[in-house]
Amino acid sequence: MPYGRVAKEYLISMGVWDLARHKLVFGENISQATMFALTGSADFVIAALSLASSPQIQSQSIHVAIPDTLHKPLKQKVALIKNNAVSAKDFYQYLLEPKSKQVMVRFGFSVF
Repeated sequence: MPYGRVAKEYLISMGVWDLARHKLVFGENISQATMFALTGSADFVIAALSLASSPQIQSQSIHVAIPDTLHKPLKQKVALIKNNAVSAKDFYQYLLEPKSKQVMVRFGFSVF
């Protein structure tokens, strides 16, 4: 769980890991963890900035970005497998376009 790793690193960086760890609830994935907060099952959630930045989530919550200096980078990749569908190749090419990279940056991703 890469987001769980980053959350733990952040809590350690803030010096509250030992205080908080017994009260933590983990989701199966980052979307489920976010839903815990939106439904009131959790008081707050450490989630992906891309998810917290979505209009649906922003309308129901307040978010604060965790500084990159408080955790190791979370690297994500995109890959196009062999014998792919034409739509997969088109989507892959779309992700490489400058306008797509601008969208990624707007939702908190660093692109290279």
